[in-house]
Amino acid sequence: VTVSVLYWLRAARCHACTFIKLFHRRVHDTTVPMSTIAITHTDGPAASGSPKPTDDSPVNPITKAVIVKSCVDHGFYRTPSCNEKLYLHHRGFDQICDLEEYTETKVLWLEANALRRIEGLSTLKDLRQLYLHQNLLSRIEGLEELTRLDSLNLSDNNLSFLSGLDSQAESLTMLQLKNNRLQTIDGLEHLQVLRKLTTLDLGGNRIDDGAALLDLLAQLPALKSLHLTGNPCVRGIKNYRKTVLSRLPQLLYLDEKPVFADERRLVTAWAQGGLEAEREEKKKMRAEEEEKVRQRLDEFRELQRRAREERGLPPEDGTTDEDTDSDPSGSSGDEDGGDVWVPGSTASNATQRGPGESTQASSTAHSDTGSVRGDE
Repeated sequence: VTVSVLYWLRAARCHACTFIKLFHRRVHDTTVPMSTIAITHTDGPAASGSPKPTDDSPVNPITKAVIVKSCVDHGFYRTPSCNEKLYLHHRGFDQICDLEEYTETKVLWLEANALRRIEGLSTLKDLRQLYLHQNLLSRIEGLEELTRLDSLNLSDNNLSFLSGLDSQAESLTMLQLKNNRLQTIDGLEHLQVLRKLTTLDLGGNRIDDGAALLDLLAQLPALKSLHLTGNPCVRGIKNYRKTVLSRLPQLLYLDEKPVFADERRLVTAWAQGGLEAEREEKKKMRAEEEEKVRQRLDEFRELQRRAREERGLPPEDGTTDEDTDSDPSGSSGDEDGGDVWVPGSTASNATQRGPGESTQASSTAHSDTGSVRGDE
């Protein structure tokens, strides 16, 4: 029993040391399968003579065997050049390597690993989408050869300064940078080179100078979607949404809400004349909406009138020939609904007819039996 207890205590100690090492390296994803992590004992003769790894040395780099296995597991090809997508996420990798043969890759998932550097991507010249969120990156580098890169996700990293995106000035349209350490405008000035950028996510950072930020974003002519929630500047900008939309007239989406045409009109009026101009614009928009409703109603009535003319029926108002049936009870002798009793329009005529009188519509409706219905 004593030997057994000592054995289990020793095994528990080894596993604890391994997990402490992973925690020290700040591996984000806790769902990494244990089969992908080599569990090594930290004591014993074999371990005592081996050199200890430094902080910069990789512990779990990407290998060719891992890449091939991932391709097979996802139904892709064993031949590297035949694959356009690579799924290498949620694996605890701390170094990018062995991707030289995957030259046709267009989409690469590397999120939720333990990467500290962007490297080993120079041969992926046709890469369009790169996902590097939820890693340990502190700078943007290693993207010089990716001149066709269209979408880049660097959220949930340790970035405090932007650089290294000059090669993507004419290709990058989507850049996601939420939940980093971006704070100063100097650290964001590199955004000016991205003239084709349409979607930018800066949410969850530490940006506090809202005026300077809007001056910077105004230099991005193609920007259509912007996320700023989670920054101190959102609370510091008075009339936040109106101010941002007035400074960036090309925006179609701000934070969690789209920008509709009506809101754009009100914001433009507010920017030109304040609240009073906004109220006047609201009145004008309300009048325009009422006019549209009236026009649609008139068009509908015109369609009704034409339909009745085509069927040879009198107008709905009842001001027609003397053969219009005007039964005060509201009943009509025409099965097609041709004779419509309008309250107040022909009620007096109904009281003037005698018991023996009948209408042309009633005689027509009962012509097959020869009976004539009179008014009671």
